[in-house]
Amino acid sequence: MGIFRKPICVIAAATLIMTGCSQSQTVESIETNLKVNTVAPQKGVIERETAFTGRVMPDGAVFVIPKLQGEITAVNFNVGDTVKKGDVLFEIDDTIDQLQLQQAQSGLEAAKAGLAQATGATFDAQMVQMEGQLKQAQSSKKWTEDTYDIYDDSYEANSNNIRAKVKMAEEAMKAAKAAMDADPTNGDKVQAYEKAKIAYSGAQNAYDDFTGGYETQYNQLTQGLEQTEIGLDMLEKAYDLAKGPAHQEQITMIESQLDQAQAGYEMALKKLSYSKVTAPIDGVIQQKNVAVHGFASQSEPAFVISDQGALAVTFSVSADAAANLQVGDIATVHSGNKTYSAPIVEVATMLDQASGLFKVKAQINEEAPELLSGVAVKLTAITAKSENTTLIPAGAVYYDDGKPYVYLAVDGVAVKTLVETGLINDENAEITKGINSDSKVITSWSPHLIDGALIDLLEV
Repeated sequence: MGIFRKPICVIAAATLIMTGCSQSQTVESIETNLKVNTVAPQKGVIERETAFTGRVMPDGAVFVIPKLQGEITAVNFNVGDTVKKGDVLFEIDDTIDQLQLQQAQSGLEAAKAGLAQATGATFDAQMVQMEGQLKQAQSSKKWTEDTYDIYDDSYEANSNNIRAKVKMAEEAMKAAKAAMDADPTNGDKVQAYEKAKIAYSGAQNAYDDFTGGYETQYNQLTQGLEQTEIGLDMLEKAYDLAKGPAHQEQITMIESQLDQAQAGYEMALKKLSYSKVTAPIDGVIQQKNVAVHGFASQSEPAFVISDQGALAVTFSVSADAAANLQVGDIATVHSGNKTYSAPIVEVATMLDQASGLFKVKAQINEEAPELLSGVAVKLTAITAKSENTTLIPAGAVYYDDGKPYVYLAVDGVAVKTLVETGLINDENAEITKGINSDSKVITSWSPHLIDGALIDLLEV
């Protein structure tokens, strides 16, 4: 849009050169103000839909990878079992997540209490409530510190126990190797050595998982302790604030804290839900890689579930698209005049070295007889979205050397104004900087629309 058509009539310096234009027409175009339409920026939602090319294939397997690491406390299914979507496959120890939820709830209650205090509740009732919240926060902090100490005390004992098993496995492997070296043609001794190597490798992996899991738990407990201290500090400040008059600035601050506490609580609640790993589809369990008292890991799938009756579409996306696509998002598969809604069931977290892209799989859960295995299809998905953002018509944005700008109507004059843009689709453009809700953005195009042009606003 930054390239404009040249006007048929040109005025050079003070001399009027007319080519196919009458003098009266040229004078009229100069002396008459430019008639323009304007719009005010609106708050709204803008989405960017991206088209991809995918390939239809039988949905032979779905890999179930947990979102949390930790000790497994229950496993409910085995290889060959039939599962329904939503069945709990296995559970991960949620002690720390329960603690973090309690901490987040304490922070949320503290923020609610602070808001109630700042908006004029009875002072004595406020103080009683706040004192109770302070005691609860102090108790939560002590519980967090005690839990931290328990994990700290148990680490060395458990670490020594597992390290001893590694040492025993290593000694057994060395003994088996020595026996094999003494009699290399003895198949039983060779086989015994191979088993001893596998046992040693398993013991070493168990030790690595154990130390990695404890490191994760320590980090979570440290974060939990920090959150508890922040919550306690927030309560103490709110308690002091309750002793004085409630000002609008204080209310605004506490409302912001309440929003943050609410978000933290919802995040903790969601994280707690990850401790119960469920089946994403109906199907049959083909592989199980977890056991009670083992450690859940994100390095390999815990379960592999197959559904031979379903179809899937696999496609590859860039890193930006992969970051914005999530399991459960809906892709639309286009086949001739028909479209199918296909929930995304997998988004790869590792780059495909061959293509330099990330693989995504969407599942087609309805009859589609014309979709044959191996056929290439077009599909679309929402890869970016902004909510409650400033929007103007996309056609009102121009570019000068790649820099976006708009024309604003200001006191009867067109003013060229640089802006910063976000998402842009066929209809709207997101403006992140440069205009406000009172701006009048010129939407009509003219070859005479330049910075400083005199304008008249058309009635809408």
